[in-house]
Amino acid sequence: AEAMLEPTVGGRYNPRKDIVMFKDPNKGITEDFLKTIGIEYTPGDIKTSEDIQKHELIHRTAQKSGYLDFLPTSEFLKENATTKYLKGGLAKMLKPLINEVLAESYEDTDGLENRIRFRVSRFNIKDDMKDIVANEMIENVDVLKQDFENYLESQMNPMN
Repeated sequence: AEAMLEPTVGGRYNPRKDIVMFKDPNKGITEDFLKTIGIEYTPGDIKTSEDIQKHELIHRTAQKSGYLDFLPTSEFLKENATTKYLKGGLAKMLKPLINEVLAESYEDTDGLENRIRFRVSRFNIKDDMKDIVANEMIENVDVLKQDFENYLESQMNPMN
């Protein structure tokens, strides 16, 4: 909850309580707001209220549907992802990061690469590996989204 006090955090999903919180669902994080509080920003930092809501609801869907537990075993990712970071043990270890990349991917595509680089920078990954991991996540973001959507479809239509 204290993260909601940060000026650039518009929403938060708490999986333990299954609660999605928004500061103000009618307001995004605008350029004027960031300038007013004196924070340096990139285009990816500007988020509409719709982007914030999508992001947090994707977190909830990924968690509640079981996708985050399924992800390391995904045959689709084994066959189609060009990075080892979305497969097996590495995917299991990087699950929190992959969850963020997935949620970012459903926001406006302007600044997506910067947002993914920012997310990678916040995780406990060796400094000399951060660019490699970020580049490979960016390269595979569409494959990750497709896997997520395939998984959700399979949950809705288990016989297909």
